Amino acid sequence: MAASTVPLPCFKLNHHHNTLLRWNHSSNQTLLRFNFSPPKPLLISSRGSSRRFNVLSETITVKLEEEEKEDTTPTDLNPPDTINTKLYFGNLPYNVDSATLAQIIQDFANPELVEVLYNRDTGQSRGFAFVTMSNIEDCNTIIDNLDGTDYLGRNLKVNFADKPKPNKEPLYPETEHKLFVGNLSWTVTSDSLAGAFRECGDVVGARVVFDGDTGKSRGYGFVCYSSKAEMETALESLDGFELEGRAIRVNLAQGKKY
Repeated sequence: MAASTVPLPCFKLNHHHNTLLRWNHSSNQTLLRFNFSPPKPLLISSRGSSRRFNVLSETITVKLEEEEKEDTTPTDLNPPDTINTKLYFGNLPYNVDSATLAQIIQDFANPELVEVLYNRDTGQSRGFAFVTMSNIEDCNTIIDNLDGTDYLGRNLKVNFADKPKPNKEPLYPETEHKLFVGNLSWTVTSDSLAGAFRECGDVVGARVVFDGDTGKSRGYGFVCYSSKAEMETALESLDGFELEGRAIRVNLAQGKKY
């Protein structure tokens, strides 16, 4: 049986080197070269016959000499972390809304977003907020200028939202010379409480306790003096003293520090 070979127009067979060339006839140049192993004959015998036929395998393994180009597209396995420009504002007076807080911040930098959080049931401020700034420099400026400052009788707490400060320090300066003050009028603030007790000595810190849900005074607070003598003087002189329409009750503070 005769075999016929039909050459493809763009390929050229080189029998001597067992190669198949992709040929450019116009330029008479080799574009690609394929190597393959010479086909091995398969011996097939017909049952009942002594004749054997040599048959070429139909499968030829071709190896492309040209190496595949590696993908050089850069892949960033460690994308940069998102810069945090969100601040936490704590210990806010309960009458401070988003607009008021924005005005406080604008004295130092322009905020992008101000969110005071409110109680769903009562609609009252929960005493804290989140503020988004434009860049890290503005964040540091706000922290440097507002963290720990007094606003309407409360010391503001300002820090990055994802790194809250441990509340190791009290919300106001404390000493061991501490008085409990009860039966306070609802109008008494931390500032007015401190002002009344300064008549008896050096007030290191004073705080009226407010309800976290309603934002209203709980009717009591604490005052700290720099010395025991000043504390005892206030205990004797101010117990029963009328402050903003109510006779206050003064005694030694005991138990948990506020």
